[in-house]
Amino acid sequence: RMYSAIFALTGHSFYDEKKHHLCDFISRVSKEITYPKEIFDRCIGYLSDHKIVIPAYSTLQKVIAKGIRLE
Repeated sequence: RMYSAIFALTGHSFYDEKKHHLCDFISRVSKEITYPKEIFDRCIGYLSDHKIVIPAYSTLQKVIAKGIRLE
């Protein structure tokens, strides 16, 4: 509850795959970048820019892999 209250005050939200379109972003980025670390860095930037709390590393790995497969 405390995290939810803090996030509400700061305008941040938890990552939700259905609500946030990170896979689409990764698919677009992977057209121009092939180096995995840079794709990861761009994902972190995307999440920060959109005030989305960075999910667990394993979740990011799955989402990045899914986005690359879509491309």
